Amino acid sequence: MPHQEHLPQAGGELAHRGGVRGAPARAAFLIRRGWLAPLLAVLALLLAGPAPAAAGELLELARAQAVRGGWHDAAPPEAGWQAVGLPDNWAVRWPSHDGVVWYRFTWQHAGDAPAALMLAWINMAGSVYVNGIELHRDASLLEPLTRSWNTPRQWLVAPALLREGENTVLVRVAGMAAYQGGLPPLLVGEPAQVQSRYEEELLWRHDLPLIAMAASVVIVLLFGGLWLMRPRETAYAWFALMSLAWLLFEFNHLATSPWPLAGTDAWQALNTSLLVFFAAAFLLFVLRLRREEGAPLVEAAIWLAAVLAWADLWSLPRTGMAAHRALWSSVAAAATATAAVGVFAVRWPVSSRRERTLLLVLMLIVLAAAAHDLLVFLQWLPGTRYYAGIASCALLVALAVLLARRFTQALRETEQFNARLIAQVEAAKTELRDTLERTHALKLMHARAHERVALASDLHDGLGGMLVGSIASLEHASQPVPQDRILAMLKDLRDDLRLILDATGQQPGLQPLDDVIAPLRHRLGTLFEANGVVCRWHLLNVGDLTLTASLNIGVLRFLQEALTNVLKHSGARRADVYVTRTRTHLRLDVRDDGRGFAVESAGDAPGNGLRNMRTRAERLAGVVQWQSRPGRTVVTLLIDLLSAR
Repeated sequence: MPHQEHLPQAGGELAHRGGVRGAPARAAFLIRRGWLAPLLAVLALLLAGPAPAAAGELLELARAQAVRGGWHDAAPPEAGWQAVGLPDNWAVRWPSHDGVVWYRFTWQHAGDAPAALMLAWINMAGSVYVNGIELHRDASLLEPLTRSWNTPRQWLVAPALLREGENTVLVRVAGMAAYQGGLPPLLVGEPAQVQSRYEEELLWRHDLPLIAMAASVVIVLLFGGLWLMRPRETAYAWFALMSLAWLLFEFNHLATSPWPLAGTDAWQALNTSLLVFFAAAFLLFVLRLRREEGAPLVEAAIWLAAVLAWADLWSLPRTGMAAHRALWSSVAAAATATAAVGVFAVRWPVSSRRERTLLLVLMLIVLAAAAHDLLVFLQWLPGTRYYAGIASCALLVALAVLLARRFTQALRETEQFNARLIAQVEAAKTELRDTLERTHALKLMHARAHERVALASDLHDGLGGMLVGSIASLEHASQPVPQDRILAMLKDLRDDLRLILDATGQQPGLQPLDDVIAPLRHRLGTLFEANGVVCRWHLLNVGDLTLTASLNIGVLRFLQEALTNVLKHSGARRADVYVTRTRTHLRLDVRDDGRGFAVESAGDAPGNGLRNMRTRAERLAGVVQWQSRPGRTVVTLLIDLLSAR
């Protein structure tokens, strides 16, 4: 918003600023009053303005003559001049005047030394003439106007331009009544003294706002980045948006042109809209920080008020801008003060009493500065400077530090939790290691027992079946068995024992199923033939099937057990063996035409044959089934090749 100027000040045409006891003296008095003194001293300095210069150093021309002109006037009118006090706001005297006002100053100059002139601001743009010679002209004296309200200016006037005695300074100011067009007092004096005052004005009007904006940029980037890393921490997001809104709002103190907007009206609407957004974001930041109950309804009300403010500001005619801008600026200031109180009421998890006291002091300073600026803006208090931007920067930095400490405290707690978790994990690992060692020992015991059972099963199914067959052959022989026949039986027993040893050793690699079944077919074929039983084998799609040693021995033992049962118990005259491979399974079927047995009572039958077949099928991840009636018995084993080991 443009810098606001006020009612004429009392005093003569030439006001000498002396070295009286002013704000510094009052501040020194307050410092002796106790712990609240520094705060009160700062407030006194803010409200009192700059300290007066020593007597005789500078002339402050606090009165001038003024006359209205048109936008395109190149020279002031001859008549209509009237005396005005400075700083001047021509909206008080000419409420509807938009255009140009000419201000005329006179002062006495003696000698041939140069003189310096300074204006703290020009609202909105202007040109300066000394004794009829143009000394300065802003870039644009028509809409869009140059924004000179925030820029102090000084000029060194060479002796050639000065006259002995009375000299005249003419200032042409282009502005609008709605934005309080006007001019401050003109300073005239020694160049060094004017330079000192100019640097002071530049510090307050340019350098400090620039530093505040730089701090806001850092805060926006820091907390925007924290929010991107932790999206659930929405308080960081609103703090970053709040700081961004304040950054853009404070740019008003540095902008010298309304670009890229069309003109001053749009710039004022945008600037006030940013202030409203800042207040809304500040309130939302406090709500998210405190995690208030019912916050969604409050947030909806905040956004509704903000949208109403924006719609009002951007739809107003220029004649209503001044009043509505003042209204919404006051509302935003009140909302910001409410948010500040809310921030102080937050129970910061990492803040000490000293930090809370510091936060309170900073908030009181900001509130005092904001109240001062609002009163200046509403023209209820004289002054030419705004302090809320600088004070708010200190508050934003303090809040940023507290939020950063809160974040680091959360990280510290997370690290401590991680340390405790690591300790618990290490303890759990130790316990698990002990458990695994005990489990491993149990597994070894179970493995040994399993090997004994497997060995017993293999001996029963292999050597046992071979011995039974050999004994049956010898018992039923009608004549003495030749020696070579007995030797062949012993060799078969040797080969079967070797097969058991190979399976027990779990030889690595894959073996073709054909190669494993071939010896069994030969031995059992001879045995079945000797007992007068016809045995036929049917192998389908197993020519290229390779299995592990344990799986091969399991298949072999299953077939051996099934065929041994046929030979021992069925009384069959014919047996058929089917070995069939599908895409995912291996199917074994042993069929005979014997007397059959009761399937439902098979588990209660004496002997280990059927039980061994079921146990072996489970080890092979297979399923065994029996179908039996007189004249037809079928034993089926279905092995899933994908899950079998």
